Parts: sequence; structure tokens; C-alpha cells
Amino acid sequence: MRTRQGGKISSFQCPYHGWGYALDGSLRGLSYGEGYNEDFDKKHFGLLKLKVGIYNGMIFALVNEDVEPLEDFLGNAKPWIDLFMKQGGGFPVKVLGEQQFSFPGNWKIQLENTTDAYHFSVVHKPFLQSLDAEIEDLFSFLDGDGFVEDLGNGHSVMVMMPSLIKLDEDNGWKIHERFSALGRACAENTARSRYAASSRRWGARASNLNLFPNAACSLSFFRILRPVSVEETHIRHIAIGMDGGPEEANQMRFRLHEHFQGPMGFGSPDDAEVWERVQRGTAGGPELDILVNRDKGLEKDGSNGLPRGNRYARCLRHVEEGDEQMSAVMTAEKTISLQEAQEFIWLEADILDRADYDVWLKLWIEDGHYVIPVERDDDDFRNHLNILYDDASMRKMRTERLQGGFAISAVPAARTIRLSSRFAVIESLPGALKVRSAMHLTEDKFGRQRPFLADVEHHLVRRDGKLLIHDKIVRLINSEGVLTSISYLS
Repeated sequence: MRTRQGGKISSFQCPYHGWGYALDGSLRGLSYGEGYNEDFDKKHFGLLKLKVGIYNGMIFALVNEDVEPLEDFLGNAKPWIDLFMKQGGGFPVKVLGEQQFSFPGNWKIQLENTTDAYHFSVVHKPFLQSLDAEIEDLFSFLDGDGFVEDLGNGHSVMVMMPSLIKLDEDNGWKIHERFSALGRACAENTARSRYAASSRRWGARASNLNLFPNAACSLSFFRILRPVSVEETHIRHIAIGMDGGPEEANQMRFRLHEHFQGPMGFGSPDDAEVWERVQRGTAGGPELDILVNRDKGLEKDGSNGLPRGNRYARCLRHVEEGDEQMSAVMTAEKTISLQEAQEFIWLEADILDRADYDVWLKLWIEDGHYVIPVERDDDDFRNHLNILYDDASMRKMRTERLQGGFAISAVPAARTIRLSSRFAVIESLPGALKVRSAMHLTEDKFGRQRPFLADVEHHLVRRDGKLLIHDKIVRLINSEGVLTSISYLS
């Protein structure tokens, strides 16, 4: 009855037959009631009621009224939820935004993935290659003494950095060089001691937590699974931040989230590709073994008396320095015509369909941004969650990931054909032109074709006689819906 995720309403109405319901779900009125017998009692035909429980700000809803109390069900998972909710660093935790995507596989494949580090150095090698040297030690858990522990009732936890389990202690944490500029920006309104505590919480989460059956507290975000069928799962990635905390800190959380998560992150598409292959593999027949014996016989008793295992594979880390960002000064040159812009956009489309990414990088000025927002009408990209928000350094790393041969979701590469049409001038200035166009992109991979439609804004500038991209914003028509992984540039 309600297709929007937010907003306010005073009642509910079925759009099919017009039955009306109060906010508590009780049936208040129905159209053409004379069509029912006199023994029809509205109190028996209300909406399905859910049993709701709250723990540390998290709301749980259940269809079964007869289940055990929520705190009993959460059991040994409660301390790990408490740890996750401390990421506000003294501020309340709030939702910053969310991304949605799907993969053609069973929900249990994804749930298991959350507390599995065995795959990380293999599947996520392109992500590790994209890290700068300052945060290399944040991922030293791949070589460390982390563990996976059974928490009972289907819950489990993967602890990557045991030294950071107790976030109320100093633990010798220092602000990473990566966050030093952020620290200076926060210094006016936030004491360094408090910022240090905050960065220890949101800059170095210690664990991934699975809450059976379909929720995960994974590093800096929630993951909610929705099984659609045995072979299809929808996933919501919900970014969290500080309610009332430094604006710069939440901006950093957006960028960290976009780096790995979502349909165009450096991690999620490779995960989704592997999950789909696992699903196809399980269809190979009952004579094929599915191994679940890693760590069997090697477990130790955890703090709660349930099994604890070490599931880490040694990671060979290849860290590359990001390009130093440079600022460019726009120079006023002759007016850019719409025809010039059309020809340039068609040229870019041809370059992208040929996946000639090194040439594509040369079409940009250094301080430009390539953006795919989650919310179609959003313009405050810096302060909101996006599917993609790339500066020059991220553009370079993204193209290297797509061409490196290690990103599972990009090998084999999808073939694409895109059509650009309906060009309209948004703004024209000396030496600069903003153009909006319609894009119809078709992807072909594994014999499956998928369409993507979008409004695309090109902010073009003339530099030394050549047209270059200052900003490019791709507003997917279904950006707020459930997307599939995307391992090419749109």
C-alpha cells in the first residue's frame, strides 16, 4: 500500500479495492460493504501485525508472536551490537543513506560471506591495490590473530582487529595520516582528544557481525538481505554516521562507504560475481561435494563456550600511491556550441563502449568529479551517499581495477552499447557549457542483456582549444531501487 520508504501519513488505503486502515493496522472502512454478510467483523481483517523489539536503537520485527524475548534471542551478539553502535564516537548514530542491489543467488551465500575472511585477499585484491599507504595497517587483520566465533542462535562474529574490541580504552591508537586533514578541519569545533576517540571508532571498526537470519553489522554500515526466491537476493547497504558530529567526518564516511560498497564499489561487484558463480556451481548435481570443513578439528572454545576458529588466509598486499590531486584554473575561451558538445559526448560514448579507459581519463580536468547519485534529484553529492563519487585519484584507481584482470566482476568484461540523445543546454558561459542528455545503455554478459537508462549531465570546459569534462553526473532512472552490480563505466 505504501511504496515510499519515508514520509508521513494519517492512514493506509489499499489501491486495489479501497479498504482503509488506521495506523495501528485495524480495518476502519471498506468500499461497498453491502457485498459482505452481516457476520463480517472488521476487527478480524486488519493488517498483519508484527512483534517489535528494540535493542540499542536497532528495531527488530517478527511475524511470529510466540518467539522468545528479543534479548534472549540476541544473546551473545549483544556486546557486539553495543560495540558497533559506538561508532558515533560520543555522538548518536544515524542513517546517512543507502544503496540497493541484487544478485542471482541464494541469501545464505551472502550471509556466510560477511564473516568469511578466507576470500578477502583473493576476491578483493583490486580493492587492496587501491588503498594508499597510510591505511595499509588498517587491513593488517588479514595477517593477524583475528577469529570467527559462533554466538549461538545462528549469529556469528568475525573479529579482524582484536586490539580494538574495547573502544573505550586508548589502546595506543593514533590518528592516521589519511585522516590528518580531517582532524585539522574538525579542530575548531571538536577537541583533539574527542576526535581521536571518534576516529578510533569510525576509522577502525573491529568486527563484522551476522544477526540471523538476514542482518549484518559490517564495518561501517548495516546490510539487510531480502530473499526474493531461492536464486535471487536483494541487498540494502545502509551507511551510518554521527548525528551532530563533524560534517567533515560524515563526508569521509560517505567516501569510505562508496569506495567498497554498492553496485559500483571496489568490493561489492566482485562479491556479487562470485556469489552468482557459487550459485551456478551448486546446480552441478548432488554428486559434487560442497566443502564446509575448513577449520574442522582446529576450533577453540570462545568466550561464550561456543566454537571459535581462525579463518584467515595470508594476504599479499600490493599498495599503490594515489596520484597527487592538482587544481586547474578555468580560462575563458570562446563559447562551446551544442553541436560541439554532442560530438564530444558521442566520442566519449564510443570510447567507453570500447573500454579504452586510458583515453577516457585524458578527457577530464584534474579537479573534476564523476558522480552517480543514489537520489535522482540530489545535488549535494559531497554530503550525501552516492553510488559513485570519483575525483581524479578514484577515477584512475577505478579504471585500473577494470583493466587489471584481477577484479572477478570485470573478467570477462561486459560488452556495452550506449545511445545518447535529447541534448539540452542547462547553462552556457564563456568557455563552459552544461548539457543534459538521455542515455540508453545495454549491457551483455554471460548471454544476458540488461538495460540502464539515465539522464546524464556533462559540465564541459574548453582548455587550450580542447573540450574536457569538468563534471559528469549520471542520474539513473532507477537509482533509488534495487540495482545489479556494474563493472564498467556509464
